Amino acid sequence: MSTLISRCAPVAAVLALAVFGSAAQAATLSLTQIYPDVTSSGMAISYDPVSHVFSATGGVATKLSITPTANVPVGNPFTITGGTFTLTALISNTGTVLPGGTLSITGTDTSPGHVGPQVYFQSANLLNFGFSQIGVGGVPEEFDFMFSPGLGDYGLPFIGVKLFSNLNGYVAANPFAVASGGFNNTGLTNTAVADALSTPLPSSALMGLSAIGALPLFLRRRKS
Repeated sequence: MSTLISRCAPVAAVLALAVFGSAAQAATLSLTQIYPDVTSSGMAISYDPVSHVFSATGGVATKLSITPTANVPVGNPFTITGGTFTLTALISNTGTVLPGGTLSITGTDTSPGHVGPQVYFQSANLLNFGFSQIGVGGVPEEFDFMFSPGLGDYGLPFIGVKLFSNLNGYVAANPFAVASGGFNNTGLTNTAVADALSTPLPSSALMGLSAIGALPLFLRRRKS
C-alpha cells in the first residue's frame, strides 16, 4: 500500500495546494473519516510565536481501527504497542500555514497483514490547518491538520489529524499573535489526545478541483 501512496502523493499534494494554498482558518476543518484511524495520547503541545513552531511530540499511539469487516467489527480496535506520535507545523502569527510541517505515527499491532513495526501515517507536507477559538471554561482546544500522504501504510487520499488539549496561555482572539506569548500544556492534568485518519478532500475543495479541471486527473490516478 505504501507504494501506491508514494505514487499518488505528488499529484494529491499539487491539487490540494491549488485549492488550499497556504490557507488556514479560525475554525476547525471538515475532516470526514475514512478508515483506518489511529488514536494517540500524552503528547506535549507548544507554540512559539517567535519561531512559529507548533509541536505535539512525545505522544503514544494506542489504538488502530481499520475498515470494519465480519472479522473486524466496529468498536473492536487493535492495540498498538510501542506506539509513537510526532507532529510539527509552522504557523504564522496570523494563523496561516507556513512551508513545512511533519507527521509520524508508528507502532506494532496484530491486525491482518501486519507483522512487526509499522509506519501508519507519515508526511512532510502540511496542506491545511484549522483551530477552535473557545479558550474559556477549561474546554479542550481543537487543532485540525490536513497532510498529503507520504510513505506510511495509510493516508489516501489525504491524512487528517484532530488534536485536542487544554492549554496554558491560549488567547481565543488570536492564539498565534506575538503578544499572546505562545501556549503549551505543561503541567496540566489533562491528557492531550489525537485522532489521525484517512480523509477525502472537503466538498468545497472538490468543487475547486472540478473548477480547474483537475478532478478527472485526480480520480484516474487514484484508480491506477
